[in-house]
Amino acid sequence: PPSGFGSMPAGEPTVRFLSKRGFELVLVSRVSILRLPVADEFLAGIQATSARRAGSDYRLVRWRNETPEHWLVDVAALKSEAAGHLPSVTIDGHSGLWTVKRLVEDEQRRSLWHETWFNSAIEHAPSGHLVGLSELGSISPEDGLPGYYHQYWSHVADAHRSRGLGKLLKAAHLRWFQSQHPFMHALITYNPEEEQGMAEVNRQLGFKPLHLEGTFRKQL
Repeated sequence: PPSGFGSMPAGEPTVRFLSKRGFELVLVSRVSILRLPVADEFLAGIQATSARRAGSDYRLVRWRNETPEHWLVDVAALKSEAAGHLPSVTIDGHSGLWTVKRLVEDEQRRSLWHETWFNSAIEHAPSGHLVGLSELGSISPEDGLPGYYHQYWSHVADAHRSRGLGKLLKAAHLRWFQSQHPFMHALITYNPEEEQGMAEVNRQLGFKPLHLEGTFRKQL
């Protein structure tokens, strides 16, 4: 892909089929699984160590389903920044920009589909803004994976990286999720290969690779 991160086997039938028809590989994502439960003592240790590294300027907040009104602007900004890092942001016809309107409409659609999702975020106390977001969402029964959840958004704002906030956020989020859903079997997550930092956080939490997925695009 243009980013230089990741590759797909050239001899794989689907890759050959698409390449011969002018499709370009633009993104490689690693699909990983985390078997649940993860020992709370293990997660608590990661959370405590990461909190000490982050310092007192940061605090955790959380909510279920729709974003509270006072956080809408910050969540939209975090999703925009995360999407803007990826070359695939225009593949589905959307730009990487998340406005408050787009966020509200997306969450309304998810509610209509009876999806449940859990959000944890990190607030930067001096500014009062959210600087990190992690989201776990239920998988549709049509997907045939009862007892599984998806790890969707996980992002720390560029200006607040290298402080251990990713590990703090995800460890605390997973502890909360397990306390609410102790009988879940596993989490599934997708990490673009260029997101090496968050992929390493996932590895340290216990995620194991399942397979790679390629996203292809053809200019018409």
